[in-house]
Amino acid sequence: LNVRKSDPAFHPNGDQKVISLHPAIFAVLRSSPAGESHVLCLHNVADQNVDIEFNLNSVMGEVDYKINDLLNNQTRSNLGETKSLTIQPYQVLWLKLE
Repeated sequence: LNVRKSDPAFHPNGDQKVISLHPAIFAVLRSSPAGESHVLCLHNVADQNVDIEFNLNSVMGEVDYKINDLLNNQTRSNLGETKSLTIQPYQVLWLKLE
């Protein structure tokens, strides 16, 4: 809850966009009301690993982002190019785009 409270992308008046990546992945792009903060929320609702491929630029436009996983406190490589990502059963990723 502290992570959610501390990031303006989770503000109740911010924009939300549901993204279709895979039938087992619930994906939402959250943006702050002023548009300065963006978090891609990925939720695996299946009881098995899910491999997805996606291009963040197709969602956000041609921008180079540093990715910070808010729940695991890890920095990930840029997802602007088409990337493969394995999401474990019931895993949740909140990827802050900076």
